[in-house]
Amino acid sequence: MERLTASFGLVAKQRRHDDPATLEGSHAQLHSPRPGRFFARARRGGLRNWYGRRQRSASSGGSAAIGAYGLDLTAGDPSVQPGNDFFRYCNGRWLDTTEIPSDQRSWGTFVILAEKASQDQRVIIEETALAGGAPGSAQQRIAATYNAYLNTDAINARGLAPLQEDLASIAALRTHEDVIRSMARNDIPTNGPIVAFAGLDARNPQRYVVSFTHAGLGLPEREYYRRADGEANRVAYVAYIEQVLTLAGQSNGAAKARSIMALETQIARLHWPVADRRQRDRTYNLKTRAELRAIAPNFPWDAGLEAAGMGEATEVVVRELSAMAPLAQLFLATPVSTWRDYLTYNLISSSAVYSQARSMTRTLPSLAAR
Repeated sequence: MERLTASFGLVAKQRRHDDPATLEGSHAQLHSPRPGRFFARARRGGLRNWYGRRQRSASSGGSAAIGAYGLDLTAGDPSVQPGNDFFRYCNGRWLDTTEIPSDQRSWGTFVILAEKASQDQRVIIEETALAGGAPGSAQQRIAATYNAYLNTDAINARGLAPLQEDLASIAALRTHEDVIRSMARNDIPTNGPIVAFAGLDARNPQRYVVSFTHAGLGLPEREYYRRADGEANRVAYVAYIEQVLTLAGQSNGAAKARSIMALETQIARLHWPVADRRQRDRTYNLKTRAELRAIAPNFPWDAGLEAAGMGEATEVVVRELSAMAPLAQLFLATPVSTWRDYLTYNLISSSAVYSQARSMTRTLPSLAAR
């Protein structure tokens, strides 16, 4: 099943959340719960030259060729009068002939550009790794990082040793404030029901602002926890969590996996529908620090901001305002021991692509077949 979305004149096809095919090939989604941490650093950079297309060929020694500029007029349906249906006039032929690739949740201009950028980056990195560079140079560091990432023998030999310090810090958590401070760390992948990030202020682009939003789910969206026809995927996800905890040396992995799934299901019930989250007016609620504390007085907002290096923020934007107080209450009502298991799972799962875990974890479809 598919649905259509459009933004800034660009059309995209998107799978419905109840489409079983959505979870096929979802290995990367499992290993990267989003948004990924309680407080995330501001992203640097931006969008560059969306109207051009840069093509790089490894066989040509890295020379670049500039492709066609302008609009793709072949995507439209000239049989449709623009005054009757401008959307199909611009995109009709593309919509009728384009299929979402089996390993993608959606497909459209931005996804295609992102895929192309990833391919270009791979060529650049591989060329750099082959060429090497002077010790300490950017080229040499890129080559060393890339080659280390591909050295699976060394990765497997180290096992989970690189994560032991972080796992120990999670095991030492004793209070809910401890948990928030751990979720606020920017140096390890974490997750939580309430996350914050720094970015441009949507109504004052001359400044950056801290924004709070809800998160905490390992599956892509809240509907994955709700739909009756998604039971097989939920069973497979619990099996995946158990596998990750067992890999971390946790006892009672099955019981802990069920507890984590129950927690995520409670979080999902408090999430806004996707359509509501796209309403700019509803998701821009500027608050002072005092007003933020008033939303949930017992929630350790200040401790989290301080631990994230954002303690000097005087104003914040709260996106899903009505969800914040219930999520804060759920956070405080959940035992610290459950949060320790939750954070342990998230650390291993999110780090799997960099550690031995990547060769020992499996995707949802394979787990569902067990």
